[in-house]
Amino acid sequence: MHPKPVGRLPLLVGGGGERRTIPIAARYADEWNAWGTVETFTHKARVLDHACERVGRDPRELRRSTQALLALRGSRLPPHPFQNRLPVVEGSVEQLRDTLGRYAVAGVDEFIVPAFWPLSPDETIALIDVLTSEVLPVLRCCAASNAYRSPTAKGVASRRS
Repeated sequence: MHPKPVGRLPLLVGGGGERRTIPIAARYADEWNAWGTVETFTHKARVLDHACERVGRDPRELRRSTQALLALRGSRLPPHPFQNRLPVVEGSVEQLRDTLGRYAVAGVDEFIVPAFWPLSPDETIALIDVLTSEVLPVLRCCAASNAYRSPTAKGVASRRS
């Protein structure tokens, strides 16, 4: 390999299979990634926590990432080839904050915004502008305190306490 990596390359294991993939991630991965709604991710993350405990690993050592298709309410959402198979986060700015905040509470360290959904370039730029100016600053503020107060839930939830 040229240039040679500095240090050890991190290993990301992606998938939500509870019998094989998650136990492999628990044993070997530096990061685990799975597609899913907040509810699905929360369930799979609990399975991962248990798999880590079974192999004697602290579940907090493992970074967690996910992704979903994102859209602001009012944008014309074109049909995509993965209809009903991939999660979609859609709504107003406040709804995007709420949903992405719930992903953070569920233990997501990194949220990936896929770029393969066929939005127009202008819609993609508008979405990224809104995410960076109106959604992420609120989530970063909450991440600093390791908590997110959801407008749809009572109290404060903390990540991986």
